[in-house]
Amino acid sequence: MTPAALPSILQASFRWSAAFCRRWGAHGGALLLGVWLLTHGGPSPAQEPQEKINAIEQALSQQNWQQAGDAIEQGLAEHPNDVRLQLLKGVWQARQGNLAQARALFEGMAARFPELSEPYNNLGIVLAQMGDLDGAKIQFNKAVLADPSNTAAQNNLRRATSPDAK
Repeated sequence: MTPAALPSILQASFRWSAAFCRRWGAHGGALLLGVWLLTHGGPSPAQEPQEKINAIEQALSQQNWQQAGDAIEQGLAEHPNDVRLQLLKGVWQARQGNLAQARALFEGMAARFPELSEPYNNLGIVLAQMGDLDGAKIQFNKAVLADPSNTAAQNNLRRATSPDAK
């Protein structure tokens, strides 16, 4: 991939890292890679495969609660900090009607990951299901502020603020 094909923020990072490697040589490049892997998590031998996430999402869409729950718990036991699995656990709880548990999970995620829009959006959905439309609007707004390109959050905010919303 060429630098021109990368988003602008990555282009700047690419240019900076290329200059760093020219200045410090192979050892500097290895150091830079090591620092990046430490700060970004990097690949791990037991990294959660996308196939498992897809299987959980499929089980949820088919309302196979037991299979989804078992896979989520197994995944979280292996990867307790995996944000995708945490989000799926909250969705799993909410779809089974465990709204208080889902709310607590999404509130915790929103506090730990304020830069992510998904916890806010999912919290807004749970609050709306609990009848707290004002609270839902606040969370949808936070989701849109965290990621203006999140169309699901934009649509949820639009629906929550429409005159027909109840």
